Amino acid sequence: MEKIYLTPGPVRLPPVVIKSLGRDIVSHRSEEFHKIYASIKERLRKVFKTSGEVVVINASGTGGVEAALLTLINSKDRVLVPIYGEFCRRGADILERAGKNVKRSRIEIGRVPSVEDIKKELEDGKYNYIFLIHNETSTGVVLRNLSEISHICKEKGVRVIVDSVSGLCGEYLDMEKWNVDVCISASQKCVAGPPGLSFIALSQEIEEIIERRKNISPSTYLDLYKILQYSKKNETPFTSAIHLFYGLKAALEILEEERLDRRIRRHKINADTLRALFHMIEIEGYSKDVVFSSNTVIVGKLGDKYADLRRRLMNEYGIVVAGKIGMIKDNIVRVGNMGIVGPYEIEKFSRAIGSISEKEESSRRIYEEYLKEFQKLYEGFDLLSELFGEV
Repeated sequence: MEKIYLTPGPVRLPPVVIKSLGRDIVSHRSEEFHKIYASIKERLRKVFKTSGEVVVINASGTGGVEAALLTLINSKDRVLVPIYGEFCRRGADILERAGKNVKRSRIEIGRVPSVEDIKKELEDGKYNYIFLIHNETSTGVVLRNLSEISHICKEKGVRVIVDSVSGLCGEYLDMEKWNVDVCISASQKCVAGPPGLSFIALSQEIEEIIERRKNISPSTYLDLYKILQYSKKNETPFTSAIHLFYGLKAALEILEEERLDRRIRRHKINADTLRALFHMIEIEGYSKDVVFSSNTVIVGKLGDKYADLRRRLMNEYGIVVAGKIGMIKDNIVRVGNMGIVGPYEIEKFSRAIGSISEKEESSRRIYEEYLKEFQKLYEGFDLLSELFGEV
């Protein structure tokens, strides 16, 4: 049985990305590699919406987060970390393990911190940094008030570090307009590249801080100061995963053809359809407020009727979805909607849900409405097969 992966990454790759991985290697000190790295950085700046420096690291998203946190935060700094999911907790763990001064602010699971939550924390304590998850895949919430929170932090002199590993290219983000100081993402989610690379976008102020402090990171491999120095030469400090750079370059090129706004819109109409299918069979969304429901991972709380939904999707239909992770204790289903998810996956999922619930006609109508919207969105786009493949 063919498997369809609807997990929160890594994702199915566009055909042009798969093809790019078949090239022979070049030296990571060669002029050819310099051009590849420069091309990647130029396109990533457009995606992050920043004019600042962007570096690429041979590590997955968590490696990028660790590089940023361990290089930037010194022993005198105080960091606020609101905890509203597993990846928030992971950021706090990284800091505490390194002996940093961290304040964990507990937020009800299924919610995101409100502007008032952050205001209160900033009034009660003195902080140098705040660490936020843009899109929390463990609970299916997205920080759609990130702009307001960032501006409040800026007024208080608190620098903003954002993990958008699963948000970038699937949710709207404007680093400079929103006053985000550091933003971390990775190749294997909504960018639709091969797993194994992370990227960090830096404001001018943060770049100057790193340059001034130099070697404060306890890590040799994840020392952002060293990574930054080499990045300015379009190199990495150590041997690069050359094929992953090929794949990332191809992924960013096809994204440029698709257009970032269209990719974000596709994630939205996919997500609305997946939520409609859950609503059809009375699976409750895990997010407490639909306004803050993620478009890149749709999370539902499974009651007794569909307690074995994940198993049935896998065993009967070949559809792989995810369950609970880390600190989350409830029986949930997490459906990934990242990268190049389109009509092929949405149709298979809607058919499966319709069959399991014996509501085939309703699920068919939901899919047909989705397909109309998708076709309208991609009218005149000539690279459908290069992006989605012949599926």
